Amino acid sequence: MNFPANTNDGISMPAAGKADIGIYYLQDAIQTAVEENVPIVSVGAVTQSSLNVVISLAKSGIKGAEDLAGKKIGYSGTALSEAQIASMLKNVGLSADDCQFVDVGFDLLTATTTGQVDATTGNMVNHEVPQLEEEGFDINYFYPTDYGVPQSYELVFLAGKDAVDKNPEKIEKFLRACRKGFDFMKENPEEALQILLDHQNEENFPLSKTVETKSMEILLPVMETEDAKFLSQDVSVWQNNADWMYENGILKEKADVSFLVKNLLDE
Repeated sequence: MNFPANTNDGISMPAAGKADIGIYYLQDAIQTAVEENVPIVSVGAVTQSSLNVVISLAKSGIKGAEDLAGKKIGYSGTALSEAQIASMLKNVGLSADDCQFVDVGFDLLTATTTGQVDATTGNMVNHEVPQLEEEGFDINYFYPTDYGVPQSYELVFLAGKDAVDKNPEKIEKFLRACRKGFDFMKENPEEALQILLDHQNEENFPLSKTVETKSMEILLPVMETEDAKFLSQDVSVWQNNADWMYENGILKEKADVSFLVKNLLDE
């Protein structure tokens, strides 16, 4: 396993055959594959629903998208983030003119806690929320998917199309190992957490046991559900997102994205 040197390594490296698997965001994968013809295939969904939340300090009084009128909203400066904010506002009868967008890069937590903005989007409910709570902040949060943004797999495993076509058995072995690891985590959560903590990159990315414990509690119910095994993915989820992206100007043309989905373990 290698930490990415660039933000797009999760898609560019498997597409170029320099990595067997990459981890990337579903909507970004659609945009890259459709608009740039990058030859990748999604072989598994890490979560069955979105983890993205809008966070604000409780004193701001922001509890839902309807409360964003007249507020400063921080985001990471991408067109996708802008479209998500616009979609939420439209859902509650507002428009982009009713609030101020502020590009805060990836410094979402500091922008929220210092009052640079009133709320930020692009936060993960399993990370930023427990981290802020551990630091003693009283916060509110809500999901964009409750306000017009389509439900999505938060992260997906991507492989190069050529690799999947020529050697699907290798990818299948990886996915079976992932499912085995997930089953172990379900049955032995404390031991699994300790393994994570024992192998953390403490110098560059120190982990908090309290935060990671809460993260696991949040993740387990959405990584596998009664209707979907871990890693399962439905083409309709991908298509709903592609259609939404076209309707919001992210994709120039309508696209059938069924070619992006490969459920090797369930075929």
